[in-house]
Amino acid sequence: MKHQPLSGSDYFHLLLDRKMLRNGLVGNISRIHLELSSDSNLHEIAKELAQNPTFQTVSQLKVVHRWPFLPFWEKEKGKRKNVKVRTGLLKSEFNSIILNRKVDNENGLVFIDLCELEDGSKHTVISMHHVLSDHQGMVNFLSALADNSKTFPLFPEVEKTSALQTLRNAAYMTVYMLSRSSGQLGTLANKNLKPKSAPTFKTFEFSEEETKQIEKNAWQAGSRIGQSAFYISATAKVVNQTLYNRNQNPPYLWFSVPNDQRKKGATGHLVSNQLSFLFFRLNSQELSTTETAITSINQQVKAQIKDRITQRYTDLLNSLRLMPMPVYEAMVDLASNGKMSSFGFSDLGTDKINLSEFLGAKIENTFHYQPVPSPPGFNVVVSKANGKLKFVWAYFDEVLTEDEIIRMESSLRNLLLSVS
Repeated sequence: MKHQPLSGSDYFHLLLDRKMLRNGLVGNISRIHLELSSDSNLHEIAKELAQNPTFQTVSQLKVVHRWPFLPFWEKEKGKRKNVKVRTGLLKSEFNSIILNRKVDNENGLVFIDLCELEDGSKHTVISMHHVLSDHQGMVNFLSALADNSKTFPLFPEVEKTSALQTLRNAAYMTVYMLSRSSGQLGTLANKNLKPKSAPTFKTFEFSEEETKQIEKNAWQAGSRIGQSAFYISATAKVVNQTLYNRNQNPPYLWFSVPNDQRKKGATGHLVSNQLSFLFFRLNSQELSTTETAITSINQQVKAQIKDRITQRYTDLLNSLRLMPMPVYEAMVDLASNGKMSSFGFSDLGTDKINLSEFLGAKIENTFHYQPVPSPPGFNVVVSKANGKLKFVWAYFDEVLTEDEIIRMESSLRNLLLSVS
């Protein structure tokens, strides 16, 4: 295999992994959880996976650093046995062990757990290090696991870019990020907090009727291109209210939202992130109502599209691949005073997992779990499947109390469902 350099986004996810490991977490790991029918044969699924060429290839990949050259992908020799069947698990063990599974460069960047819980329910959990791929890459990987005949390019085509233009954009974005003055952002987690617990994942789903009402409310509130601005504004408002209840009154919330840089209409490759980001800052006045928050979000999106921020930020990330990690981390911390963001947010849109079965087992439900850096210690993933809107909240017990979560959910439901 030829040396394939990491993308700038890949290297950025290694930086996040470094910060998460230092804070006592298992690392920057994404997961797809398939809830299977109770009659599924987990051992047969394990045999199928062991013979799957895509699984073996991706399992063998590792990141190699040979500074001053770009970090690159390398394929190790020999097969990895990164699949395991577990039975008789307690729900608490499933949450603390399986949904907190560590994958790393040394032992393999992907692992699949096949689990039967004490209540008889059966589950498949794919844990993949975020350096390997973005969400679309994970969906492609799952499709290749479910059907051996499906093949995807391993890596994206390398696009030729102007070195001078890349440096110009990198310089522009460096000034842009440092001038955002995000160091006073409000956050739910202390920047020095090292959570001792595994993250908690809380899922709540809206009915088809509720989802239709929410989409109607989004339009009326000013979220005209999709509903993301509506979901972001509601999330920001409940975070801000929680901080206010703690007698904290930060001057603003600051956060970023991933932006898919894959070509429209193409599912593409398996490995390597193609993500950039949009950046948002909302002050207390803008957060006073859902409508004012959406207006501000829309204005910031328009301004960033006009200034080509996502393309320029991609060039900045690419230019930083030669930066030693300690220096890279210091630069990132300088912009946000080590706090990173007020919360994490990803809108996956309509669920792209178009599978009713996984290797002969009926799929009853799917869940997407994003990594949970701390700070901020609170991450939100939104998706829609079968006409139903789904929120997955990920947080640490040291960051949010059970009472706060109950109040936040109640407030979010009210904000989304109330008719203006």
